[in-house]
Amino acid sequence: GGKGKGRRYKPTQVRNKVEEVGSRPMAVGRQMRSLSDKFRSMANFDRTNLSRKLNESNNNNSDIHFVNVEVGEHNSSSINGTDDSPTKKRHSTSYFKINDIIENTKGKAISIPSSQFNIPTLPKGRKLTFNILSTWGDPYYVGLMGIDLFDGSGHPITLDNVDRQLSADPPDINMLPEYDHDPRTVDNLMDGINHTCDDLHAWLAPFTPGSNHLIVMDLNNETTISMIRIWNYNKSRIHSYRGARYVEILLGNQIIFKGEVKRAAGEIVAEDEDEG
Repeated sequence: GGKGKGRRYKPTQVRNKVEEVGSRPMAVGRQMRSLSDKFRSMANFDRTNLSRKLNESNNNNSDIHFVNVEVGEHNSSSINGTDDSPTKKRHSTSYFKINDIIENTKGKAISIPSSQFNIPTLPKGRKLTFNILSTWGDPYYVGLMGIDLFDGSGHPITLDNVDRQLSADPPDINMLPEYDHDPRTVDNLMDGINHTCDDLHAWLAPFTPGSNHLIVMDLNNETTISMIRIWNYNKSRIHSYRGARYVEILLGNQIIFKGEVKRAAGEIVAEDEDEG
């Protein structure tokens, strides 16, 4: 018989081919293990998180979303002041100097700090800081589903390197000793998947009443901001109380927003009814 005309490989080429092919199932295996670890960590969180008893005890309590709104004296932010430690407690009010009277779901009038604020027109800067001052009721955890930014021409703003340009303090619940591999990390805020109830596209961090909870973005360059859309935590109706409520936003050293962010619906709703 004649010699085969198939392509011949040198021994090193054969070895490289085998390693290349063999690496694919290994990579898939690592991805599967990583995903399995994430779901295992979230399941552990669901069983052991501190707010689970609060949810159970407040199942029929329509006032749950007022549990960390202080009446009479509201602790405001110190991130634009002389306090160098953003995690220290705050005991003075500087921004909210008037109160709004609102009616809760039981018809009772209560006093809360006013969210009135004159938003500057087309502010420009590079460092964008979000400071979450309170949640919609959960005293232990705070979360968001995403953040959309738009430049002066109305175009979406993206980050070239999310890992380097986006950070949070506290970072996420993986900082707690009882949790690891939880996928609800701050990079999810810029993944573009915001209209969702999926934990894999959320950010969740420990919440401490009276402290700052910061999300910091280093934009690619000096940028004019025309609009910011915050998608609040939306896992479910009861978990929506982990969403941010009072928020201050700085662009550079200029405060460009301070006030209340709407609580999410806790479900996927039509875009024209969106509560994110």
